[in-house]
Amino acid sequence: MPSLTLALLGPPQVARPDGSLVAVRSRKELALLVYLAVEGQGAQRRDTLLGLLWPDARDSAARNSLRVALANLRQTLGDAAPSADRQMVQLRLDSGALDVASYASCWKPAARIATTRTTPAPPAPRDWRRRLRCIAAIF
Repeated sequence: MPSLTLALLGPPQVARPDGSLVAVRSRKELALLVYLAVEGQGAQRRDTLLGLLWPDARDSAARNSLRVALANLRQTLGDAAPSADRQMVQLRLDSGALDVASYASCWKPAARIATTRTTPAPPAPRDWRRRLRCIAAIF
């Protein structure tokens, strides 16, 4: 299944696997995509999504809104759209498809450094260079 690319550092952008930008129809649909992407590869319960995106709507209206949002995303994104069943919704992304996840991975230490309990050791200069190269590659 092809994967989308989501750029969330700056104005949100969604790109198809071929690199073309996607115009998502509504802010709720974009919020749904972002939430599914940031929460990772695990499926999310529909009830959770209803509470997050349509907290003031009646249950039947919220469920209908989620159904419509998912149908719109399927129409817009094709095979790269979130998959859903009666209880769960999931967005599968390839590694590196979410810029905020790539950015966060740049800050993982390359190696453990012995530290005291109260004062962590600063990263070694080589580690800072690695981090800066990693961040530059994202942009």
